Amino acid sequence: MSGFFTTAFRNSSLDHSFGGPDRARAANLYFAPVTTAPAADGSGVVEAAWTGLARLQKTNNAVNFPASANGQKLIATDLTFAELPADHVGTIDIVGLAIYEQAVGGTPIGYAPAPKTVAALDTYFVAANTASLEFNNAA
Repeated sequence: MSGFFTTAFRNSSLDHSFGGPDRARAANLYFAPVTTAPAADGSGVVEAAWTGLARLQKTNNAVNFPASANGQKLIATDLTFAELPADHVGTIDIVGLAIYEQAVGGTPIGYAPAPKTVAALDTYFVAANTASLEFNNAA
């Protein structure tokens, strides 16, 4: 199942291509595991939280994000997040990944489903080429 790009990102991309202001490509993208997926406008997202977890930075290049095909953008790099501490109590149900242009704060530009339940000593991992986004597939 493919994820989606948020409304603001789609609008700025369309404006860039059709008479609006240019959109600068971010040098890095930041990934955050989320327990609640964002709405189409990027609102409502809830990032997972545990000791040691931070957004994961990936260089925004053609190796990590190869050319789009069939209307999809593939995430072609492994995403490995911090392990849950041994003293973590209970489980966390991760529904997927929010994608940001900022290391902290901001509104996500996209979302990719990648569900997994994690517990103490688990690592949330998304293998390369298993998550993608579609330009026209908003929530």
